[in-house]
Formats: sequence, structure tokens, C-alpha cells
Amino acid sequence: MIEKLIWDSSFFGYPVGRIYFESPKNIDLKSLQLQSKDYKLVYVFSKEELIDERFQLVDEKVTLTKNIYNSSSQLIYKYCQPFHDSEINFEQLLELAYLSGQYSRYRLDPNFVNDEFKRLYNEWINKSLKKEIAIETIVVTDQGILKGFISLNKKDEKTSKIGLIAVNTNFQGQGVGSQLLQDVELLSSHLGLNTIQVDTQMLNSAGMKLYLNNGYTISNVVKIYHLWNK
Repeated sequence: MIEKLIWDSSFFGYPVGRIYFESPKNIDLKSLQLQSKDYKLVYVFSKEELIDERFQLVDEKVTLTKNIYNSSSQLIYKYCQPFHDSEINFEQLLELAYLSGQYSRYRLDPNFVNDEFKRLYNEWINKSLKKEIAIETIVVTDQGILKGFISLNKKDEKTSKIGLIAVNTNFQGQGVGSQLLQDVELLSSHLGLNTIQVDTQMLNSAGMKLYLNNGYTISNVVKIYHLWNK
């Protein structure tokens, strides 16, 4: 059954749903087509490839995890500082938030025509800074220039999850991404969380390389399709 996504529907201004399939063999196309008529967009998640022109492959979401060890009770960042303690203005952070979503399905799917991508990431960074969907947002700076940022949330009692992460294009290849990961792992262990998780896109080869080089391992891969009713 298709699950109606209340937040997505309200935010985008049209009905949005979601459905999961473990295997193409489990898909009843006639039933799915009937159900999907109540939605403009349905996110279809599948572990396997769906070969049907109605399903538009928009993402291969990769989940990576790393086990971390509890540190001392005192939190001392090596490279970063909380965004609210820095001299960086919000506009610099917002531009990097957009950069963090360069491989997002909301950016790559041409059927989004109402500026959904920018509105979504603007909302994401604002709610992160308000600590509604993030514990903290930390940044690396250089003389008033934002080199990179990362946000962290608590997923459950043992696991933290990286939300947004991006490195300024002028500072890429200089180890800033690894610095962000090291300090967000310090924050996570300081909170008593022993596993850290992050989602990225298979297309994001630079991101995949960064995580794998820093000790993260792939724990799950799922294909995401968009089914549009126009």
C-alpha cells in the first residue's frame, strides 16, 4: 500500500506518497497504478532494479556506518566550531547547503519545476540551525570564509546520523571533509553514541571516497524511483 507523506504533500503543495518493494516480483502494477492516481508523485523504493518506463530511477541511496568510541566528557573540537559561534553569515552556509545537495533527486529530476530543491534545502538548513532536526551544525572557517560544514542528528539511543555536509569548492582536496568527519565523530562519541551513519548517492563518487577513506562501510543500498502522474 502507498503511504501518504503528510509533510512532503504539504511542503510541495501536491499529494506525495511512498511505497517499498523488496523485489520486482512483489509489484502488482495494476494495483499500484490504481493507488497512485490519488498522488501526483510516488517515491518507489526497491532493493532491485525495476524495469518499467513508468518508474524513473532518480537515486541509488547508499547508507554507510562507522563504529566510534566514547571519548572524555569534555568536548574539544580539533578543527571546527558551532555555526552560531563563528563569524560566518547565513548566506555562505545556505550556498554550501545547496552544494551538499548537488546529487539530490530533488535537483536531478526535471519534473520538479517549482523550485522544490532550493526550498527543501533552505528548510533543511534552517531547521538544523534551530536544532529541530539536528543536534548541532559545525563549521570549518578561514578568515571569515566558510570552508565546510556538517550537521548531526541523533537517530536512536546508540546511533547518530549526519544530515548535510559540504566543502567549499575552493577548498576541496585539502582534507576539509576529513576534518569535518573527525569533529562530528567527536561530538557523537561525546553524546555517548557509538555508531555514526550517513546517507549519500552512488553518483556522489567524491563523497563515497571520503567516507570509505575515513573508515565508513556500506550497510545498505536502495534504488529510488519517482512515479509521476501529470
